[in-house]
Amino acid sequence: MAIYFPDGQFVDTTEVKTAPGVIITEEGQALVRMKNAQSEGVLIASGDMDNELFEGFAVIGTAGAAINEATDTKVEGFLVPAGGTVKLQFAPVNAEVGIYNLTTGAAITGSTVTDRTITGLPVGANITVTYRRNLNWTQQTATQGHGTAGGYAGYQQGRSGIIRRASTFFTNCYDVSVDWSTVEYITLAPNGHLTEGDETTAIKAKVMALPNTDLAYLGIQFDAL
Repeated sequence: MAIYFPDGQFVDTTEVKTAPGVIITEEGQALVRMKNAQSEGVLIASGDMDNELFEGFAVIGTAGAAINEATDTKVEGFLVPAGGTVKLQFAPVNAEVGIYNLTTGAAITGSTVTDRTITGLPVGANITVTYRRNLNWTQQTATQGHGTAGGYAGYQQGRSGIIRRASTFFTNCYDVSVDWSTVEYITLAPNGHLTEGDETTAIKAKVMALPNTDLAYLGIQFDAL
């Protein structure tokens, strides 16, 4: 599930038209409208903040899993042993990880990721590693449940639920390589994910909770209205 609902507090939700051909692949994906074609419906954000208007985040409530999501996020904790090498439970997608040193309170850079192994870490440091992993069908079913028979009806109707404003919103659609503890400006990235931006590209949002070993979701407060 790309949205963690138990701790979420949603202020404004509704249903919107999707642009022709749009297929939402994850709940929690950022949705936008094109500035020059707003009436065409919403699309998955591409990160082109010059031409896209932030509309909110996709939410689909069905009895079964509306979308069989192919990846999810994971946070693992380690006390780095002699040799400076640790081994993850799963191989990170595209070898992208975010490593945070809990001992110093800063991100770690310069390490090497090879399959499940990370080398070049500071010995004795207490660290967390955040990454995305691919899910096979068995893992999808175990973590998300069985999909809705026939697939999500919104694909046929060209509709999607959307969260436009939330005091607390937890999503795993975020850039795992970013040190979210230092982020001031949040912006949109390809595939409807969140990443670090600047004052000129930022959406109206701020970080409320960091991904951790108990809950690998990013908590934000946002307003798309």
